This record gives sequence, structure tokens and C-alpha cells, in this order.
Amino acid sequence: ELLWKRAMRMEIEVCEVEIQHKVYGHCEGIMRDLEKDLGVYSQGLRTMLESGYIPDFPLYVKYGLQELDILSRLKGKADSEIVTCEALLGLVMEILTSWIIHCNEESQTGSMYKYSPECRKLGELFVSQYLFYKPGTTLLHFALTNFIVSDSDEKHVLDHYTDLRPLITALLTWGADVVLNQPDKNGKRPIHIAIELIDDNDDHEILSPLIEAGAHLDAVDGEGNTLYDLCTEEIHKVILYSCGPPCLTCFAARTIVSEKLNYHSLPRHVVQFIKIHDKHFVHPMSCNEIT
Repeated sequence: ELLWKRAMRMEIEVCEVEIQHKVYGHCEGIMRDLEKDLGVYSQGLRTMLESGYIPDFPLYVKYGLQELDILSRLKGKADSEIVTCEALLGLVMEILTSWIIHCNEESQTGSMYKYSPECRKLGELFVSQYLFYKPGTTLLHFALTNFIVSDSDEKHVLDHYTDLRPLITALLTWGADVVLNQPDKNGKRPIHIAIELIDDNDDHEILSPLIEAGAHLDAVDGEGNTLYDLCTEEIHKVILYSCGPPCLTCFAARTIVSEKLNYHSLPRHVVQFIKIHDKHFVHPMSCNEIT
């Protein structure tokens, strides 16, 4: 770990100097090295923990944030596309996941997780800076889709974590709850992606943090399907109906939409509620629309 620290600190310093002097000759290679170093470190976390060694989680989350910042400043000035924003986001989330699991190995109770003050501070900083990391999606959507494997030969950064609840719960706690019901560019809300995740990994519990945070189960995706429509297994329906059947207000909203009644003269909060049941209004919202 000492060697990793020295190497990454030096590489980051070289990038900062080159950016300051607007000379980018070494930045491309250094960014590749930084990503590789952070990836090797994240892969070694479990080994360290199993050996009884407590890794320097805060430092490496900070390194990841510094790399993301350097990448954004290099945009258009160097061939920084060799290292993608998604790859670095995934690595930071992997380190955060290991940190959260370590903090809760003995104290975890149900779906409640505890975070050290530094973990919470860095997590909130991470979410505030990268929740809307690119148009048409959010950090919460990415955290879920990054675990979906459609090809057995294709492996994403975070595949070896079989329980996503610690990370998803943390992201929601740290500020990602504002996009809980937001559709991405494909018209899918986080809860819709979670159902696909269950199909791939049989991880039924991934719905829990989303439901507990207030995900609207009757909201439609871009095709007009609700979560109830997308259930392909009986266990999915059992989980959903354990939260209660769709309420009468949702039934009324769906009826208004299906009968094509004009509802735009109703109070604003009523209009907004009906719109989440109307596929014609499923579109990615901007940060300004949410706030």
C-alpha cells in the first residue's frame, strides 16, 4: 500500500504540473497508470481485509476524486478518452462499498448502515459532484447498471459484489434520493433497472433500499410499463405486493391517462403525480428541474 500511495501521489502531482503549464505530453500515459493503480488497489482490498490489515480507505477515495477532477480538466486538451469517467466512477464506488461493508461487519442491523464521519463526508462530496455526471443518466442509474452482466464474458468493475444494498443505500443517504424516480435517457427509472438486475443476478433484496427510500412503484417507464408489469417471476410480485397493492390515487391517475382526459388545469402537484403515470412525460430531467 505504501508503494501505491507514493506512485499515485507522484503521478497526480505530474498531471497537476502539466495542466498548470498547459503541456499535456505525459498526462495520457499517467492517467492510464492512475486508473490501473486504483484498479489494482481496489482488487486488493479484500485481501488486505482478510489478512487483518485496514486499508487507507479515505486516501484512495480522495485519489479517485482527484483523478476524476483531472480527467474533467483534460477534456479536449489531451486524449483522455483512453480513461473513461465511468471506469473511475466504478472504481471509487468499489472502494466506497468495501469501506461501508468494513464499517458494518459487526454493527449492521437490517438495512440500516452506519458510516464514519469521514466516509459520510467523502460520500456526500462524491454524490454532489457526480450525481449528474453526464446527460441522460445519473450516478444512481450507473451504480445499478454497472452490475448487470448481459454476456458471461463481459465483466464490469463491481461484479464481485453480490449484495448491492450497502452501496445503493449509501448513495441514497448521501443525496442521490433526489433522482429516485427520475428516468434515464432510455426511459428507465432506478426501480425499473433493479428489476432487470434481479433477473440477471437473482438479488431480490436490491429492491429494498429503493422502496424504503420512497421509489414510486407504479411509475411508468418509457414504454408505459410499471414495475408490476415488468415482474417476470412470482417472487417479484410477492415482494412488490408485500409493500401493498397500488393505491387508489395511482389507479385514478392511470385511468385519467388511459382515458386521455385533460388534467393540465388541475393543481400543479396533482399534475406532477399524474405525469409519472404517463409515458409521454418520461424524459430525463435536468439538474435544474429536480432542484
